[in-house]
Amino acid sequence: MPTIVRFLLACAGCIGFGVLIYFVLKFLGVL
Repeated sequence: MPTIVRFLLACAGCIGFGVLIYFVLKFLGVL
């Protein structure tokens, strides 16, 4: 089931990218 594995990796990458942007915006908001 390589399709499911690829989907899970894409999902994790999306969440990680969103968290990264969230922390950057929060950091800039604090400044």
